[in-house]
Amino acid sequence: MDAFLTNDTSCALLRVSRYRELPRISECTVRAVTIDPGSQTQWWRPAVRVAQQLVDVNARHPMCVTVPDHESRARSALVQSVICSAILPKNSYLALETGHDDVFLAIETPAHSFASLARVLDAARRAGRINYLQARAFLLAYGYELCGTYARDSKEPLTANCHYWLEPSATPDDLIAWAKARTGQGARGIRFARECAPQVMAGSASPAETIHGIMLTSPPELGGMGMRDVLMNRSLDLKDDERALVHRVPLTPDLTFPQFGGLVLEHQGGDHDSPLQYREDASRTQDYWALGRPVVMTSSADFETVVTYEAFLRRLLAGVRRSVGPEAAEPYEALLDDPEASTVRSELFTALTDRAHDPWEW
Repeated sequence: MDAFLTNDTSCALLRVSRYRELPRISECTVRAVTIDPGSQTQWWRPAVRVAQQLVDVNARHPMCVTVPDHESRARSALVQSVICSAILPKNSYLALETGHDDVFLAIETPAHSFASLARVLDAARRAGRINYLQARAFLLAYGYELCGTYARDSKEPLTANCHYWLEPSATPDDLIAWAKARTGQGARGIRFARECAPQVMAGSASPAETIHGIMLTSPPELGGMGMRDVLMNRSLDLKDDERALVHRVPLTPDLTFPQFGGLVLEHQGGDHDSPLQYREDASRTQDYWALGRPVVMTSSADFETVVTYEAFLRRLLAGVRRSVGPEAAEPYEALLDDPEASTVRSELFTALTDRAHDPWEW
């Protein structure tokens, strides 16, 4: 039996494939969803049994499948159907190696999954359940995860610890190219995906870095600080004498701000009760000092509330004012003092730190 998985089911399996050895995934050339004409009425049951071994599938979390027409829709509390009869772009599906020769499961590629979330969020926005700013925040955060080195947990994405030190599953160019190539009727939300894909930055190593990236680079009318040329996890280009100074190379700050005199930001996440971690933090701080680069540290305390994050932004810009000059800080300080901009910024921060609503379930 063939089943083409979509939405949160596909997302969960994509996530688990990133941080577990099994299930393995492989390239798939299929570009159109089909249902075996000889399939039984309940063709989806074998797929449910296989998927349940890997992710949650139940009445609360039905298996989401794509079907080619209304007649193929599954009628069960265990299955949710999405209709798609179009010929999709290349690189739309990945084959899941299930160990069951009689069951073929396809999951969406990261770029396809990004567009599927865009469709879900765009529908929620049109229904009035969320607004554009919130939908954009949720979609960008997912894009950062796909193009980053971490993955949220497949079963408890909102509350469980993330999985780190992974290979990125996509690049922003992948997201852009797939959304551009998707044409035809029924491509709901694709315009939204095309709008957001170019705003995804690659290389985020944690949800905290993702929040920083979106908050600092988004335009003010969408809740951000509108900072330009922010670099994420980009290794510093060091001269020979500079390389001799630092503890080791490459030296890769979480965020780098060329417009602020090469300021770097490091987020202190994970286990910071470890002596080795303290030593690593001290070494990196020494390295930045030796290179003449100002550094600002953040921790989970800065993300506790809108108030604590606003305070962090004020301290960041106070330092910019002193180390770079008033002209560099003033445009952004004006945003902090603007009540309207502050209200929108609060809404964006609240969306990015929402741990009560799964973006797939709006």
